[in-house]
Amino acid sequence: MVDINREGRTNAVTVGVLSLAGGLCFATSFYGRQTPLIEYCFKPTEVKNPQDFCTPDKRYTMPVPFTSPEQQPANPKYQEDWQLPEHATLLRTIPPTNPHKWAWTLSSTVFFGLAYGLSKARERKLLEYLPQHREEVKSSWLLNRIRVSNHQQKVEYAAELDYQLWQFSADRAVRAKQLSMMSPQEIQVYQEQARLQAEAETRVITNSVEPAGLLKGQTLDDVTAPGDKLSGNEAIPFPGQPTIPTISLGLGVRRDNGEPIIITPDGISLASFMIAGKSGSGKSCLVQNLLCSMLDAGTDYYQFFVCEGKADYFQFKDSPHCLGYYSSADLNGSSEILQCILRVRGIINDRIKLFREINATNLAGYNSQRSPSERLPFLYLVCDELMNIFASSDEGQTTFDYLREIACLGRSSGVGLIFVDQRMKGTKNLNLAPIREQVAYAICGLVKGVETSELILGIKDAINLRGKGDFLVATDDDYFRMQAYLVENVGAYIQSDSDGTITDTYPVNNPQTTISLSANISNALSPEMEQALEWLRTHEGWYTAGAIRRGCRKLKEMIELSQVEQVIQRLVEFELVEESEGKYRGL
Repeated sequence: MVDINREGRTNAVTVGVLSLAGGLCFATSFYGRQTPLIEYCFKPTEVKNPQDFCTPDKRYTMPVPFTSPEQQPANPKYQEDWQLPEHATLLRTIPPTNPHKWAWTLSSTVFFGLAYGLSKARERKLLEYLPQHREEVKSSWLLNRIRVSNHQQKVEYAAELDYQLWQFSADRAVRAKQLSMMSPQEIQVYQEQARLQAEAETRVITNSVEPAGLLKGQTLDDVTAPGDKLSGNEAIPFPGQPTIPTISLGLGVRRDNGEPIIITPDGISLASFMIAGKSGSGKSCLVQNLLCSMLDAGTDYYQFFVCEGKADYFQFKDSPHCLGYYSSADLNGSSEILQCILRVRGIINDRIKLFREINATNLAGYNSQRSPSERLPFLYLVCDELMNIFASSDEGQTTFDYLREIACLGRSSGVGLIFVDQRMKGTKNLNLAPIREQVAYAICGLVKGVETSELILGIKDAINLRGKGDFLVATDDDYFRMQAYLVENVGAYIQSDSDGTITDTYPVNNPQTTISLSANISNALSPEMEQALEWLRTHEGWYTAGAIRRGCRKLKEMIELSQVEQVIQRLVEFELVEESEGKYRGL
């Protein structure tokens, strides 16, 4: 493209110079006379007063006549008076002022011809360059878009890095302030707690990468021995089966590489699940597989609540792991399901209070400082087919807001959500997108319409699945297809679950009353709430809503101060912020 532009400029300059030269030559050809003139007058042969004759006003001019009389009639414009009059007196011959008019005219024609020829040659050359120029324009546009995108990413990365550096310096300043106010004994206790928490996190990471069990055969003789080979009618056990003790949850096998999909909770962030699919897609079998994995791990690791609209998990009701089973088919079943959801929400609040007492931030840090009998297990809330129950209820969206809070706030508390339903597109009064944003594993089986597939996965691929345990899984950093494990004999797991009974410390008939069912809950921790909470934690003392608004960028975007107060009141409800006389302080 550079060569094309250079050639174009050269051609334009050349054509301009030739046109200018042709114009100058053409203008010069109009100037002056090409033929000489003779000047004459009439004067008698004998005069007495010669001064009165041949004066300037009595002189005449005419072209030089032909010197050969026989050539005169050959001129088409021949006139008889072109000859010098007989009695005229020749005074002088006036030379021509522009004797080379013909040369200037010829030069002008040549210059204009060359300019015209170069212009036509340039047009033909541009037609030859057109395909190449079109491709170069496309590529240069694409490179420019990439350059702009890279610049935007660099700017965003620099801004994020600046924010992280500011956050690090702010946290460091707060930590230094806290340490300066502590006694040496308190500092020693704090260091010991930090060391224990780091050891617990390291232990969890180490355990998460250990294999669930060893394959048979440790030597070549053991490998070649025919007695330990699997026969054709033997089933391959999946992770979580009673023969392989583990705290992992087995989902299935990846179809792309055949690797098993095993989830090992670490106590730092517990994964939640959102499973969709029509009848026969394998949703219930997948959930039963997860529950059997929990039964196999023992009550020290897992407990769960079950809320369903059918009877797929009724056999888990009497398991020591099950803290409560509620079905919409029972009398007042819908009300009990709602109370169970509030009950789990209250458990999260109680665990957060326990964490604060020992300065722990998550379940792993809490359990590392407690004896085995005082440690808290992972807790899951299983919700199956709740759309039909709450679709026409006035409190439907409020209930689903509570479920989103459980999926969001329960991660560090060791409380997770397993949300299962056939249709996920929601209704006019229900919006499931906030729940989808908080789950770590979005799983979709065969569906009838594309709405559910687009909500869960963001694409329409789920309508092409085979069913019978064939699922597509979307995580924060991966997307794959899997074949779910199938538990053929659930009763064997329940029979092997002999860990004892669990004391129910949260009776259903006494739900948490601190959270109103009519409350307008928007999001568990919205970006505005997170920024306000972080600002309060980095600034000691009590502040009004207006001061908090001036210190937070996202709160400045709110037009009314009442909206800012609503955001802070949500933090007060979560017991993350303390209020006194219209002022607030971070906890």
